[in-house]
Amino acid sequence: MPIPPAPPIRTRTDQASCHDWRVKRWATLLPALLIAAPVLAQEPTAAEFTLNVNVDLVELRVTVLDEQERNVIHLAEADFSIFEDQVRQQISLFRHEDMPVSLGIVIDNSRSMERKKSRIDMAALSFVRHSNPDDETFLIHFDDTVRLARDFTSDITVIDETLASISPYGQTALFDAMFLGVETMQGAIYEQKAILLVTDGADNASLHTSAEVVERVRQSNIAVYPIGLLSDSEAGRAARAILQEIADLSGGRAFFPSSVDEIPALTEQIARELRELYTIGYIPTNARRDGMWRSVRVYVEAAPEAPRYDINYRHGYYAPDD
Repeated sequence: MPIPPAPPIRTRTDQASCHDWRVKRWATLLPALLIAAPVLAQEPTAAEFTLNVNVDLVELRVTVLDEQERNVIHLAEADFSIFEDQVRQQISLFRHEDMPVSLGIVIDNSRSMERKKSRIDMAALSFVRHSNPDDETFLIHFDDTVRLARDFTSDITVIDETLASISPYGQTALFDAMFLGVETMQGAIYEQKAILLVTDGADNASLHTSAEVVERVRQSNIAVYPIGLLSDSEAGRAARAILQEIADLSGGRAFFPSSVDEIPALTEQIARELRELYTIGYIPTNARRDGMWRSVRVYVEAAPEAPRYDINYRHGYYAPDD
């Protein structure tokens, strides 16, 4: 077998020549690179481009119900119109699909709930079972104080065990519980967020006020679904008005059943609504970043002979503030 020739030995002269060639080559390329550098630095990456678009896109989660409170699921993009501060907007995003949700269940655990607890626990579990299997859920209980009983989980067994471990006690820190619910939702992984609130009385133990809770909900992007077992007393009527305001402002819905036995059916209805939302987005014609409140209205442009629809959505947002 022939022996391959040995590689040539590089002399100092050859190495110097090679070095001189490299220096000359970089001297030729350097001016071009210096000219191109500012242009390359200005070229946005895909991630930067996506961020810029999403900053300006307003997304609304819209529920459409018929006169029997059944979800209307056959509508197309052309059936909707959106107005921001009375100016019509062009729809740039339209989706109607079952998407995962970050859920919060906030349950009154005051002494007055003791005889209702088993039915309400069952209703909370039914809510989770009828929701999207990929949903994540946290659980807050409140009485004199408020506590995050279970952070986000997708394990219904864990939720069941947490519900069973709580015993009713004390008074009703409703506003503090809602405040903690909004704060806990900051750790959510999904864009779509909702809170189910169940209570049987007016607040009598919170550090936060109703005005603070309303404003905190206004600043968030969380649909709130209160279920209130409230009396017809003055305190009960005041609590009902606050819960209704929170629901309307957030794009959720408020329910005021006459009996605890109605709650399981209501939680199942809410779960269905969350799975049949329309997601509608637009880039506002008002490009100012002034931090001001923008009023939003959504209409369904149905034929005159079509049934009347009840449309639920978030009625506004705060513009970005640079």
